[in-house]
Amino acid sequence: MEFTPRNYLIKDVYADFARLSTPKEGLTPGKKQFEVKLRFKSKEAADEAEKQHLIVKTDPQGERYVSVKRNELRANGEPNGPPRVVNGNNQEIDSTKIGNGSTVNVILYQFAYDMNNRKGIFSSLTAVQVTDLVEYTGGANSMDFDIVGGGTVAPSDNAGAGADELF
Repeated sequence: MEFTPRNYLIKDVYADFARLSTPKEGLTPGKKQFEVKLRFKSKEAADEAEKQHLIVKTDPQGERYVSVKRNELRANGEPNGPPRVVNGNNQEIDSTKIGNGSTVNVILYQFAYDMNNRKGIFSSLTAVQVTDLVEYTGGANSMDFDIVGGGTVAPSDNAGAGADELF
């Protein structure tokens, strides 16, 4: 397969689960990757991504998406660095602020590979431009109770009881 290495731009997609500042463990143990899930706004955009050698999947709600990644390390073991993350004016921004549903443009670097009897087109996440930020404000661990006052715990006859015995 003849394929010239290139940069490929995906425009106007929703970003979900952006992990762009700190790589996470991938499917291969010991291999960490930066990653963002891109949800397509139209069937045509998803179809075009498939034509451009991306693996487009469909979630249970029928939305089409692709996960794009960048390895923490290059093939020679040197650091690859995180993808560049900018706003609509191409000014660097804090990638940890990108929340689900943010609208982004993404640049991928694509090249052909032929190794271990497998051939294909590899896509590496290069840069993310946030055009409409939905700010991430915290995950499940960030929830807390409102301060309502009271609630003093008084000693009782059940002081030595285990949690299962109290309810």
